[in-house]
Amino acid sequence: MTPGKKQGTSFLISLLAGVAILLFPSFSLSQTCTASFLAINNGNGNYTFSNTSVPQSSFANAVWQVPGGSPSVAIGNTVAVTYTANGAYTVNLTYSTSSGSCSNTAVVNVTGAICPLSAGFTWTASGGLVNFINLSTGATTYTWSLGNGISFTPSPVANYTASGVYLISLTASNGTCSNTYTQNISVTIPPCNLSVSVTATMGTFGQVQLTNSSTGTVAGTTYTINYGNGITSNSFQPSHTYTSNGFYVIKVYGSNNSNPPCVGFDSIGVAVTNVTCQASFSVTSNSGGLVNVVSNSSPTFSGSTYVWDYGLPGPTFTLNSIPTHSFQYTSNGFYAITFTFSPGPGCQDVDTQYVAISGAPCPVAASFNYQHGNGGTVTFNNTSTGSGLNSSVPAWDFGDGSTSGLLHPVHSFTANGIYTVSLTMQNTVMPCTSMYVDTVVVTNFTCNAKAIITHTVQSGGFVVFSNPSAIPGPSNVYRWNFGDGNIADGITVTHKYQNGGTHFVQHFAGTGPGCSDNLVQAINVTGVACTAFAGFSLTPLSAGNSFSVIPVYPWNIAAANWTWGDGSGSAGLHSSHAYQQGGNFTICLTVTASCGSTATACSSVVLPAGTTLTVSDPAVTGFSEHSADSYPLEIFPNPCAGFFTIRAGDAGRLSEVILFDGMLRVIQRMAPGPDSEGDFTVDTQTLSPGIFFVQVRINGQTVTRKIIVQ
Repeated sequence: MTPGKKQGTSFLISLLAGVAILLFPSFSLSQTCTASFLAINNGNGNYTFSNTSVPQSSFANAVWQVPGGSPSVAIGNTVAVTYTANGAYTVNLTYSTSSGSCSNTAVVNVTGAICPLSAGFTWTASGGLVNFINLSTGATTYTWSLGNGISFTPSPVANYTASGVYLISLTASNGTCSNTYTQNISVTIPPCNLSVSVTATMGTFGQVQLTNSSTGTVAGTTYTINYGNGITSNSFQPSHTYTSNGFYVIKVYGSNNSNPPCVGFDSIGVAVTNVTCQASFSVTSNSGGLVNVVSNSSPTFSGSTYVWDYGLPGPTFTLNSIPTHSFQYTSNGFYAITFTFSPGPGCQDVDTQYVAISGAPCPVAASFNYQHGNGGTVTFNNTSTGSGLNSSVPAWDFGDGSTSGLLHPVHSFTANGIYTVSLTMQNTVMPCTSMYVDTVVVTNFTCNAKAIITHTVQSGGFVVFSNPSAIPGPSNVYRWNFGDGNIADGITVTHKYQNGGTHFVQHFAGTGPGCSDNLVQAINVTGVACTAFAGFSLTPLSAGNSFSVIPVYPWNIAAANWTWGDGSGSAGLHSSHAYQQGGNFTICLTVTASCGSTATACSSVVLPAGTTLTVSDPAVTGFSEHSADSYPLEIFPNPCAGFFTIRAGDAGRLSEVILFDGMLRVIQRMAPGPDSEGDFTVDTQTLSPGIFFVQVRINGQTVTRKIIVQ
């Protein structure tokens, strides 16, 4: 019992005309107030609760908690509450005055409550199929006793297999009270008198005529026929044609589509012996090597097939239900045309005729000329002729591994030498091809790109870099990788180092396709604090258990040691480790900077069994991805494993491809040629997993993309 309060006690005050008045007093030890109330049973679950607490005051407040009643919460000295189900219910009054509050809780035994719902239904029947229509109100759940089973759906459908009278009971409930309604229904199922009977009469060329003699049918009787040759019908077809000889069993199924089902069955065997077929065709030879063939075979059906072999290496032509065909010969000669005809399974015949072809030249003759430009550049002019020129496609081979599909390409050779260049014109109408071959002597290719590094170390970590051999130009590239995760472009650049010690600077110089130079040089940065950074982070490489461990600042590290938290370790910064078991591991890295400073950092991580960690450098900054708006570039797959493909699109011409690692060191340089089109594939099988950059020169512009190697 709560201190300062006394549990209320119920007293029957009076009973007048069936109305019960209950008094529920309570006593407060604090003497601030005493909570009590009267409960008056008005019948049919309706109660009135009146506050009799003392002292009474116009400033007092009475709050009622009436779970199970409606409302369940009320405020006022007198409240009306309705119960919809009999039972014992708790009533709580909290009475508050200006000097304090008190409460009283009592149990009211409710009798005479009225359930506010009704159960009822109606029904319709079609044979043994009965649809029940629920007419209940105020209910949330339903239980049906259908005479042949139980259902809990609001309006069930029952299937009765025998005529008779069935007692149906529906109990509707709202979770508090329920109501039941029962009714007898009469089910009448008509008898099934269907008897399926068919006879068969043989006709010519495999035709069978069926006669339906079934009895006991109705207006809605349907049939399914299986002719025994893999063909069925969902309606009664009096005629069927077999395309091959044999013995067939025809099965006929009938249904009056009633409930319960009224079905019938009959079968009859037929022997088909009069199916024959003959292949025959005519051929017409036209000018230019074009021939037309027409089948005169018999008999023909909707599933007949026609196979034409024109006596040449290559494919035959199989046509379904099309007895005519045209073919273009591209060479003169004497050819055997073999025709195979089949009206259906089990019957096939072959006919062969010969045709002489003359006057079938290819309507295009390939030829070209060319002019030399500067630096190994050659302009090619397609001078091909012929009536089929507009329907022909050019294919160039420049003899240096590069190709083109342009009509008049410009190609830059990246080395002096003698090249065998061929042009193939492929006519798409005949079809036929014509080729022209010529030699091109290149003597004027020179590469003037030189990667030379000069530098001046200034105070505060500033270093000025310059290439004294650089040649200014809009298409020339001079790129600096400062060896601390940053890069910049320019002939002369100034960079501020945040940390002292030895850093490896890489300089790339490029003045055009096939012409570039690269140099790596170590510099000692002074005038700035020497700090060793041992921090690192883990980044997932793919959906599997592979992670890249990325040091915070690997650029000036002279020595490093890893402990992997499973009793093993590795010497050297760029290492890898595979966990045989899963668990919580504390990974530590100890580094010594080239300027003498040391540091250690640890990190705890939960890893599953089979996890592989690979240490890789963070990506450089200042090397942004960008693309030429008018020449969109596709690189796929990305991430990749083993290779990736560069697709420049229809208008794109690749002249140079450079692959950089995450520190922007040149890994691979390729020169597919400025006229290369279509797909260009780069092999990454020898690369370690990590982040790389691919730079492509396309139509004189530079496109850079990031690629992830797994």
